[in-house]
Amino acid sequence: LVSIVATFFFFTDCGSPEALPGTTVTVTSTTHGGQATYVCANGHSGLTGSSTRTCGNDGTWSGSAPSCDQIGSLAI
Repeated sequence: LVSIVATFFFFTDCGSPEALPGTTVTVTSTTHGGQATYVCANGHSGLTGSSTRTCGNDGTWSGSAPSCDQIGSLAI
């Protein structure tokens, strides 16, 4: 008697991570374990929040998108 075991890998896709105005995001992969790395775009500084997010096995990105302040603008 021969037994065949099949293993299926389902790669959950998180889609493109949110990028707020003033930020730029680089993504290694949108599937489980993929990393999204954020930096402030030209004319912006002061990244607030985590600079890295990870695609989870539930199909969502960890944390929330960070933000950057426009250079020369006043926070109110």
